[in-house]
Amino acid sequence: MANPKRPMWILLVLVIGLLGISGSPSNSRSEKVFPLNRSEALNIAVIGAGAAGLTSAKNALAQGHNVDIFEKTGALGGIWYYTDDIGKDEYGATIHTPMYQQLRTNTPYQTMEFPDFHFPKDTQSYPSHDVVWKYLDSYARHFGVEERIKYHHLVEKVHSIPNDKWQITVLNLLKNISETYIYDAVFVCTNIFSSPRIPIIENSEEFKGKVMHSRDYRKPETFAGEKVLVIGGGPSGYDIYIQAYQFAKQVTYSFRMPTTAVSSMEENMETVMDLLNDYPLKGNVKRFTANGAEFEDGSRRNFTVIIYATGYKYSYPFLDESVGIHVEDYYVALLYKHIFNVNRPTMAFIGVPNSAAHNPMCDLQARFALKFISGLKQLPSNEKMLKDMQYQALVRLFEGYPQNRPHLLGAGQRDYYKDLANTAEIESIPEVITDIFKDSILNSKLLHYYRNIKYIISEDMSTFLRVTEEKSELKTATEAPTKKRPRFENSPSQKNIKKRKTD
Repeated sequence: MANPKRPMWILLVLVIGLLGISGSPSNSRSEKVFPLNRSEALNIAVIGAGAAGLTSAKNALAQGHNVDIFEKTGALGGIWYYTDDIGKDEYGATIHTPMYQQLRTNTPYQTMEFPDFHFPKDTQSYPSHDVVWKYLDSYARHFGVEERIKYHHLVEKVHSIPNDKWQITVLNLLKNISETYIYDAVFVCTNIFSSPRIPIIENSEEFKGKVMHSRDYRKPETFAGEKVLVIGGGPSGYDIYIQAYQFAKQVTYSFRMPTTAVSSMEENMETVMDLLNDYPLKGNVKRFTANGAEFEDGSRRNFTVIIYATGYKYSYPFLDESVGIHVEDYYVALLYKHIFNVNRPTMAFIGVPNSAAHNPMCDLQARFALKFISGLKQLPSNEKMLKDMQYQALVRLFEGYPQNRPHLLGAGQRDYYKDLANTAEIESIPEVITDIFKDSILNSKLLHYYRNIKYIISEDMSTFLRVTEEKSELKTATEAPTKKRPRFENSPSQKNIKKRKTD
């Protein structure tokens, strides 16, 4: 059935576009082409030394540009640098990593490789966080990126100044002094896992126990003897539930589901629980709930710890109003191809889209941005960029993507990569990578078992081999992975699974 809210959202997209044309700071130059042709090396600032920042700097350095990377912590790698510490570091900077001790990736390492630098051949298909960090560290050192990082430098403000340049104010945490720099271009590469999203729950202030976001979770031993409620149905929520189960006195796992799915759960509860859990509920697991606040005894007082594994929102507190970027929860406006600041196109955002092969995508986005910022190609006019943004939003809405998640790529990531590559006339991401990503997401429905799957890519990058304990299957890069749930005959949960649609 059609969503009755969709026409309103479409109208909103159109209105935003019209506002961008008629009321944006760039109205007077809406037909101007950005940037002007350049042949000299540019001074480029990269904000953040995570995967997006490292590949942006690597590609910029390869083209001969001057690069400074500002990183507020003392280590590269962004979220992949593990520390036991939470809260603030020794200089008062927020510790933004959500990494926990037992974390393994939820997508295969091939979907996390930069195109010209590979993981070691013996890498586990779903590696641990320390393996990923070592990969990023090796990448930075191999391409001379690490030496360009200014550690413990917190970006406080980014101003747009005349002649399409940027003034950046940075707090040098080591010296506790402010520093000012001028750049030709800015790459915003801070990750989307820095601002926790906490849902509003009525009367939550009455709870007297410990409340935390999954970003501050590190080790399951901290829950020994506790009665724990985990809220959030994503990968981190499930992982924390499984790990807390080892030590807590009691665990309740709560997640949000569409109304139709909730009624289906009520009818087939035993089957659903097997799908979610890979084994029947037993021991100290109290129950699963469907919509967040529905607890077995109707009270929060039985819990001693509540963990919100409820995701993150976009946040760029260092951007001055002159930048022309507006952020609301899951939406960064206005970005051409999810990358260029439409109003100030010498600013590029790298890594904003989600549910995608993140590192390869960031590399492609960085190459796309540099093609235009360096003057090798010219961007469309302000008006044409806005129209393209409107068109892409409408296409995604009619394809059924969530209205409040315009940066969610999912199955549409392959078309997005092709669009970037064709527009900038650069090499795209091999289709086999997106095939593996899609296949791994389908297999992740098996939860506990999917990390036992191994992917092997053929030498010509046209096929992949999926290997399990039972069998292996050859898939072509042009063949869309099946929508049916993969069958693993020896899985204990398989006996109760009924045929059903997964899309």
